[in-house]
Amino acid sequence: MLSVHVLQRRSDHPNRDETLSDLDKLALQYGTDKGSHHHNYVETYESLFEDIRPSVKSLIEIGAGGVSYKGERCASLQMWRDWFPDAVVVGVDNDPTVQGDNGPRIQIAIGDQTSKSTLDLAVSMAGGSPNIIIDDGSHINRLSIATFEYLWPHLADGGIYVIEDTQCTYTMPVFGNDRVEFDRFLLNLIRCVDVNGRKVTDRDIADLNKMGDFALNTYESTVQSVLAVRGMVAVTKRQRPLSPGNTEVAAAG
Repeated sequence: MLSVHVLQRRSDHPNRDETLSDLDKLALQYGTDKGSHHHNYVETYESLFEDIRPSVKSLIEIGAGGVSYKGERCASLQMWRDWFPDAVVVGVDNDPTVQGDNGPRIQIAIGDQTSKSTLDLAVSMAGGSPNIIIDDGSHINRLSIATFEYLWPHLADGGIYVIEDTQCTYTMPVFGNDRVEFDRFLLNLIRCVDVNGRKVTDRDIADLNKMGDFALNTYESTVQSVLAVRGMVAVTKRQRPLSPGNTEVAAAG
């Protein structure tokens, strides 16, 4: 399923203070730019995470933000820690100033987001299968894609992987990005959703079974949906991988 939404910013609401959600209040309290005063990502996150909020045991965010970043160390990590009452929150950053007393249930992995050892450490800190992964790191397309490809297998079944600030994926000299690179990555995920979606009908299942050695690739069998909203893309992982002829799982969607 591909979803594209444009959401109204709470900051545009005439009675903004009366409409602040708990997550938005935390964003403003800790100074993260995810709040309604800036990107307003919290509104999307509320709808994405509300149903799984009680069951989230761990979250990894790439780009924790040190003191050198707007003077607020680990602002979003503290927001997530308070909003997910039982979750371990792991931050990944190459800025050593993210280290320090960040409070309970926050852990830090220092290193580059495409360093295998750094990502392995973050996954280990998150208990091996994080429920949520958020990439708010380099905003360099090739690094974001490489990080997704490495971490996707570690994401828990039913988990959600978010790439933030997708406005940076366009051709911008400061990041050295070529939007075509990100478009190819995103369109491939959408194609994979379309492939596993076609397995739902009996006719399509029969056609696939005739192929004999037909095999779904990793994303075709595991990507449940791709959600594109202003400034971010969220990819949800299936509860169980699909396989040709597995009509029970396919029908379950």
